[in-house]
Amino acid sequence: ISVELVFFISLPKSLSKKKRAERIGKAHTQKPDLDNLIKNVLDRANGLLWADDDCVAKIMASKVWAESGKIEMGVEYE
Repeated sequence: ISVELVFFISLPKSLSKKKRAERIGKAHTQKPDLDNLIKNVLDRANGLLWADDDCVAKIMASKVWAESGKIEMGVEYE
């Protein structure tokens, strides 16, 4: 199984409109750590998308700034 994850991290409300516009879509390089986010999603998918996440052989993941937080996930069963 291959998994692709994109974590959209909400911008802080305190940022100016100019700074918000500059950050949208750019890499998020602060906490939470990407590996922790991945682990959380894969563990939560146990019993829903697969029996256990030990069957996942490939992961592509990124985290970027966005106006609102969300997670996009693609799964390919090979």
